[in-house]
Amino acid sequence: SEIWITSLFTYWAKYVKDAVQYYKNIFPQSKIILGGIYASLFSKEEVKEYTGCDEVYQGVISEAEKYPPAYDLIKNSNPR
Repeated sequence: SEIWITSLFTYWAKYVKDAVQYYKNIFPQSKIILGGIYASLFSKEEVKEYTGCDEVYQGVISEAEKYPPAYDLIKNSNPR
């Protein structure tokens, strides 16, 4: 199985690293793939080394862009 994590901005990199490690601990057999702005601005090697992810996706996934975030899956979420 795969777990995809978005990285957003570079100043969130530590939290992205924490998220990668969190999911690696809970799902050790899953491949962790990191994408997003941070992952696209730095080299794949640098992102892998810093975060510990298995793969890096750089660029936009056009197919995913048509789906809104599923905030209803997050307990106590109120994005509006």
